[in-house]
Amino acid sequence: MDVEGLDEEVEGARQAAARRVAEWLTVPDDLQSKLPKLRANVHAGQLATDAQLRALVQVQLDSARTGLDLLRLSLGRIANVQANLSAVDKLCAETQGLIGQYELIKAVNDARTNLHYTRRQLDRTLEIPRKIEEIHDMLENEKNLLQVYNEIKKLEKMREGALHEARGNTEQYEVLEEVFKDVPGMFEVFEEKLYDLTRQTITLAKALRPAGPLINVDASMMVAAVQERPSVLVKALQVVEREHKLWEARAAAKGKKKSKKDKRNDIDPREKIKEHIRISVGERFRQVFADCGEDVQKIISRSALLSEDLDVVVHQVVPCFPEHFNIDAFFVEEYHQRLKAMFSEFAQQADDLSTQEILVLVEWVHKSYEPQMKALGAKEVADSLMDVLEPLMLSYKADAAKMMNEWTGRLIEQDKQAEPDQASLATLPLRFTFPQHPLTRSLDGLFYTDAPVLLFKFINQQIDVVRPTACPRFIGLVAEECLTVLERYQKALFHTIRKEVDSLYMENILAMINNNHKCHDYLQDLGRKLAKALEADAMAKLNINGVAGVFYQIAEEAIKTVVAIIFKDLEPALVKIFHKDWYEDDLIEAIVETVKDYYDNECIKGYIVDSALRKMSQLILDQLVYRYVAEMVSRKSSFEKRTVKRMQDDEQAIHDFFVKVPHAPFPLLRHTHVMTMTTMMMMMGRVTDDHRGSGQDGDLKEKQVAAALQILFDLRQIVDDATSVVENFAELLKHSPDITMDTFAGLLARRPDLSKAQIKELAEACAVIHQKKQLEREALGGDGSDAKKPSSGEDTGEEGEKTPRKGGLFTSIQEAQASGVTSFAKVFSLVSNVNIKSKK
Repeated sequence: MDVEGLDEEVEGARQAAARRVAEWLTVPDDLQSKLPKLRANVHAGQLATDAQLRALVQVQLDSARTGLDLLRLSLGRIANVQANLSAVDKLCAETQGLIGQYELIKAVNDARTNLHYTRRQLDRTLEIPRKIEEIHDMLENEKNLLQVYNEIKKLEKMREGALHEARGNTEQYEVLEEVFKDVPGMFEVFEEKLYDLTRQTITLAKALRPAGPLINVDASMMVAAVQERPSVLVKALQVVEREHKLWEARAAAKGKKKSKKDKRNDIDPREKIKEHIRISVGERFRQVFADCGEDVQKIISRSALLSEDLDVVVHQVVPCFPEHFNIDAFFVEEYHQRLKAMFSEFAQQADDLSTQEILVLVEWVHKSYEPQMKALGAKEVADSLMDVLEPLMLSYKADAAKMMNEWTGRLIEQDKQAEPDQASLATLPLRFTFPQHPLTRSLDGLFYTDAPVLLFKFINQQIDVVRPTACPRFIGLVAEECLTVLERYQKALFHTIRKEVDSLYMENILAMINNNHKCHDYLQDLGRKLAKALEADAMAKLNINGVAGVFYQIAEEAIKTVVAIIFKDLEPALVKIFHKDWYEDDLIEAIVETVKDYYDNECIKGYIVDSALRKMSQLILDQLVYRYVAEMVSRKSSFEKRTVKRMQDDEQAIHDFFVKVPHAPFPLLRHTHVMTMTTMMMMMGRVTDDHRGSGQDGDLKEKQVAAALQILFDLRQIVDDATSVVENFAELLKHSPDITMDTFAGLLARRPDLSKAQIKELAEACAVIHQKKQLEREALGGDGSDAKKPSSGEDTGEEGEKTPRKGGLFTSIQEAQASGVTSFAKVFSLVSNVNIKSKK
């Protein structure tokens, strides 16, 4: 560094020091408070800097000292090397003339060495024929396998060397080829012997445990020989491993990739062994099943021999093979593929196999074959064999479906032909023959036919036949078909009750109600049985509860039919309500007496199950209220002074009758077109959960009937009270939110005690309330006609499908008026000729 540059560094250091001092001493008072501390810091920094400089100087001195020592040592060694080279040159010069004939001596020594080598080679060549004979003799004994292999390899190496040396001398080359002509064939013979032994893998391995007593004189020698046979297998595999290494070396030398698709003489020896084992498996199958033909039972019996083979593989063959062969999995896969091919042939001939043979096959695969495969760690293999049997299981399923459909068809026809005056409860024949007149009475007096018992006897029999197979897939398929048969049966019942009801007696319809309740219970029992054999996901796919629910739908359809028959009788009286005859005659009392007569004398009460009777009572009550309201709002004549009294008497008569008949604990009928008043009351919270679920008769009936009649009370208040019309309308709107202002205004217009001005004023006041409620319902997501439909409000179509229920009571009335029909008109057309009088 020049002086000028050093001065700049010094000046820079001074300026930096000045800045630091300025930072410390910003005001004069800092001279007293900070100066001593500043001096101490500077002094400490100076001491640290001095220590660092001393340490760095010492390191540099040590390094220089070490370098000088290495330089002195290197100079000494160079001097020694120079002295040694001078001594070597001197010795070479002194001995240069000691051997006068060195080149001649070297040539003679080389010739002598070559002569000895040639003589040894000649002796070996002359021994080749004898050596070949020895190898042939040794090959007769399996114990010499490895030694024979080594000798053959030596001969091949000798042949290759001799021919290589003689490649420039044609005459000598031909002579050597003649001498070694038998050597190439030796390895082919050896390979054939090797492959023959590997095809006997299981036989050789089983020799570990000699079977049966040895009674001849040479028994001890035979036991020793038998126990030596697994060692032969081990030696054969050692040969294969050596050949594999040579194959790899050749492939690497030629720049080839190891591939199973190479030409035959370049195939991996390991793959050759597997191919010969594969051949032996095929021979084993042909031997085992040679005389079985298509006898399924015999084939399964013989399959036990294959199980024994696989047991030998796992316990005795595996220890003989190198681990990389994974020989147990190889044998399992080969045996499985052969069985799979055999079972595939069965699957292609599914129509030729009996159901019993299919059951035997499925049971054997699931109970015997699958557990064994899984124990061997081959779960996927076992599953694939069950896949092969899928056509057989489907064939069985189709046969079962055909038979069950024939049974159900006969059952339905027999039910249609049942006549109540010839009914008898007969014992079911073993072969499922059908009684001529199956309409029966149970011990508790209910009407039934034999159809549910027979039907589910058929169904359970099909399930019981396949359950011993313990195969979830098979059981699930058959159960699925059983449910399909039940669904077809249900469609036929729907068709009967909707299209052919005019050919039935009342007792037939009542029996259908009871039958379907019994079918529901039987199907639930079947579901519990299947749950023991199937997993939860398989049970969910079957949808047993859904199918069982359709039986209730059919029963309810039959209940609706009975109610339609009753209302057909009531129609002449119903159309006179709010007519002049209504004031003169006690029509409601006559209606109630007619309904009572049906209950007491026309085979209803005491002839159907209690739950159905309760549903029927609820439906009759709801429908009667509906017709009463419909007749009231459809009339145009003015109300009279006695209207309110007549309405009150009618309401009381209906109340007194229905509190004494069985009622549903809550409205269970989901398939009526109209929304029942009871349902609407529940929507509004007037019937509590406690009332719905108690199942008691007294207060529960009172509350239910009162809830159903609430609409009549509200309308009577509208007709009667002149001072609280607006309040009464608000109350009516709570219970019947679908009432329109036109309907309400029409009721007010029929009141003779109100002037047109009063009617207009009241209608406008009520319209405000109606609009407000309408907006509230729309805000809650309603459609304005029925703000709170129950979730179960659905109707069933032709095949039990569900369609949304429409509107509420007043909406239904308006729709009926628009279409010109009344409730149950469609059902009336179906039952116009039904025999409603039972044969006594």
